[in-house]
Amino acid sequence: MKNKVIKTFKEANLNCLANLSPNCSSNIALVKEYLSSCMNVIEDAHNSGGTGMEVAALRSIAIDSLISALFDLAGREYCLRYAKADQVCTIVALGGYGRGELSPASDIDLMFLYPWKVGSYAETVIERILYILWDTGLDVGYSTRNISECINASSDLVAKTSLIDSRYLCGDEPLFDEYQKTVSQQIFSKNVETFINDKIYEAELRRKKYGDSVYILEPDIKEGDGGLRDLHTALWAAKVKFKVNDFKELNLKGILSDKEHKEVAKAFEFMLRLRNEMHFTRKRKCEQLNFELQEKISRKFGYEDKDGILAVEQMMKEYYLTANRIKELSGIIVERCLDKSVAKSLVKLIRQRDLSEGFK
Repeated sequence: MKNKVIKTFKEANLNCLANLSPNCSSNIALVKEYLSSCMNVIEDAHNSGGTGMEVAALRSIAIDSLISALFDLAGREYCLRYAKADQVCTIVALGGYGRGELSPASDIDLMFLYPWKVGSYAETVIERILYILWDTGLDVGYSTRNISECINASSDLVAKTSLIDSRYLCGDEPLFDEYQKTVSQQIFSKNVETFINDKIYEAELRRKKYGDSVYILEPDIKEGDGGLRDLHTALWAAKVKFKVNDFKELNLKGILSDKEHKEVAKAFEFMLRLRNEMHFTRKRKCEQLNFELQEKISRKFGYEDKDGILAVEQMMKEYYLTANRIKELSGIIVERCLDKSVAKSLVKLIRQRDLSEGFK
């Protein structure tokens, strides 16, 4: 899916939301219609062979456009009651939504950021946006914080981890810039090794809960051993340790070899596309690949009975090989994040890379 397609999709969505009006009883119906239209386009993109990340990015764009439109709507409603919106508020995407990795039924994590305390403007923004999102049936998690409260919240490992994937959505950009700078300096530049070890321990507990083996008959593709969460854990560790945004930057910094990066990208794509299909098939959030889904999806993905091996067996073989490689690669990345010699070597790193024919 080319950038031009994504741009066209985004512009069309913004036009669809232009009919939202302050205090209008039809707003809920308009948003529901908009979301339904978006999901039809997103599912078509998936069925036409769109990659896992392309489909997840399209849904992220759809929700971005909706939240931005609702933010503007809340500002207009506020200005009808008060002279002007003389206060500021910023909406931040967190977690998977912050990464732009929003599968068809994934929940939407938001943070409403304000300078000091919640004033009348921030209250209007928070209430207006959340009520409409909830009324349309979206699964939304949220927090309301100022920057100091973000620092305090980082004592909780889950809250601290969610801040790593922060992404600006709308509102006051200077406030978001200040937030990012403060969080980077006061949270993620200190006790890096402790954070990584805490995530390793958290991963161990998670594996025990979901089955401490890649070869579970009905695996949880997100939280299970070798699932997407293992890749997320490795990326969180790398973001904090090496100040990168994604696995590609790890490759460019020489922490992942070209071969390892290709394997990570391939494994991530397989798991994310599989997860998207599970959500579409169930029409709800679903992470466990049970026997019924295995049978349906194997046919949908083009596997066929061959040489006495069933289509579902072929798909599950690929799943187990992929999950096993994810477990190995995630462990390698985390180990390198804890290896001080790797960090020191980056200062002197000079690598030869092929750019195109005749150029290195």
